[in-house]
Amino acid sequence: MKLTVLQLNIFKGKFLSQIIDYVKKHDFDIVQFQEVTGGSLSNGGVHKYAKDMNLDPGRATTQNQGLDLFYEIKSKLSYNGQIVKTFRESIDETSYMGNATFYKPHIRPLKKDVIWL
Repeated sequence: MKLTVLQLNIFKGKFLSQIIDYVKKHDFDIVQFQEVTGGSLSNGGVHKYAKDMNLDPGRATTQNQGLDLFYEIKSKLSYNGQIVKTFRESIDETSYMGNATFYKPHIRPLKKDVIWL
């Protein structure tokens, strides 16, 4: 069996639409994202390195502020997924930051383990 996999830091949603477009275009089987956020930790706007990373700053948007990125990505990609939340803001109970793995519906994980180092 051959699988295509992508691992990427999503910068708390700053380039969410570009990332969604990229994943759809390349049709990955498994996608693993760092800095998946929700509540006050999710943001939009232009990332300070957008130009250096050859990203179009015009496509970054403040519409991503406050979004629950896990559910947003899951719904837009129609993938199944799991998230491990590693951080929360004490002043916003909806906030979190974590790592998420998304996979096509035909893939069935056998087990989930979280290893804290």
